[in-house]
Amino acid sequence: MKRFLAILVLVYIPIACFGIQSQYYNDEDFYFQMGKAILDGHSLYSDLFCAHMPLMIYPISFLFLIFEPSITAGKLLPLMSSFFVLILVYLIGEGYEEKVGILASFLLLISPGFHLYSHNFYGVFLCSALIMSSFYFYLRGNVFLSGISAFLSIFVRLNALPWFILLLLSSLSSRENAGTIGGKIVRGLCVHLIGVVHYPFIGTGYPLSEKTK
Repeated sequence: MKRFLAILVLVYIPIACFGIQSQYYNDEDFYFQMGKAILDGHSLYSDLFCAHMPLMIYPISFLFLIFEPSITAGKLLPLMSSFFVLILVYLIGEGYEEKVGILASFLLLISPGFHLYSHNFYGVFLCSALIMSSFYFYLRGNVFLSGISAFLSIFVRLNALPWFILLLLSSLSSRENAGTIGGKIVRGLCVHLIGVVHYPFIGTGYPLSEKTK
């Protein structure tokens, strides 16, 4: 585990450096401006128009509070979230079989979607980090923390709701019908649909064609 983390950090450093220095887009500028406006005393939704959930904006304000408001500070959020997702993918994979986590993390790291969203803030990896945390706790039998993580993910991106519903159905089926064939089928379908639902709902709908001037 320690060796893997050390290698992952070394590999991720150039990705993070590229991400911080990369261009940013119209939507990101809008989110960063809202994060700064909240620090200036404005209220989300009442003073500022926002079509997104609150946990997509307030973490930006928190980073701007710790550091000074800047593009670099804003891009730290997707970079940290994507790194956390890589670690969770490794832990979940290793829970199934040795070296599966390493392979899964490597495949995620080289995927185009990872590099698209790991340094552009659209809430994708922040939401994914909460969903993967929920999945990790669920596999370890901690239903409470799994539910909390899944619930928080909805307040980052509302289209994380399907995962929360699947988790709820799976939890209910395991409690009420744990020994029945129907309960096993429902649990199996829920676990299978996790992967099917995750990225189509979380990682779509944000064209990156226009650069902020």
